[in-house]
Amino acid sequence: MRIAVALSAIMVSACGAGQQRCSTNGFIYRDSRCDAPFPDGGGSCVEVGTGDCYARCTMDTQCSAEAPFCRLLGLYNGGDFNCNASVRVCRPDDRNDCRP
Repeated sequence: MRIAVALSAIMVSACGAGQQRCSTNGFIYRDSRCDAPFPDGGGSCVEVGTGDCYARCTMDTQCSAEAPFCRLLGLYNGGDFNCNASVRVCRPDDRNDCRP
């Protein structure tokens, strides 16, 4: 029983290690880019998200001085194109990854 409790505690702490806190309405940038499936059905995926926390927004006035621009962050979303999905977040640069 002690071993099970110890292993459980290790797994919980390892899963949360290195993860920054993010507000309830925040977006943690975790994304994966996957190659098109091979004829044999295989394929590969690579983690491309940085794990950074972004504030979600709909307009610039919701953003802070450190990240004043409400812009689109492109997401691979398991595909091979960086705008398969997107999320509007506060960014330090005046740049959209995808067309609005």
